[in-house]
Amino acid sequence: MPALGHLFTPPAAATIPEPVLALLAAPKTIGGVLRRGIRVRCRASGAGRCRVAASVRKRRVASGSKRLRAGRSAVVAARLNRRGRRVARRALRARRRVAVRLRVTLPGAPAQRRRVTLVPR
Repeated sequence: MPALGHLFTPPAAATIPEPVLALLAAPKTIGGVLRRGIRVRCRASGAGRCRVAASVRKRRVASGSKRLRAGRSAVVAARLNRRGRRVARRALRARRRVAVRLRVTLPGAPAQRRRVTLVPR
């Protein structure tokens, strides 16, 4: 069997950038989230769909998705559903913070979880 020392090259997959996620701003204001949703910047090494789901106390309060091209970034707005608007308005009236858990799914990567605090400013 010939020696493969000089013939073997490592796979090119090592040079592909890892899928990453960057939140735009934290903490986010409740008023801004009511108007625009929870905005998340997604970047993936492969093409696919970036999905964002937000929950408060294990209840889904917002969701959104957007198609991504390989290597490009996009901003996904997770818009509040009816329950989310209710939670946000009540927190705003009571001048309370809201702890939201985000689950972001990028193409070719396991789901990433983040925690965002919504503040009543």
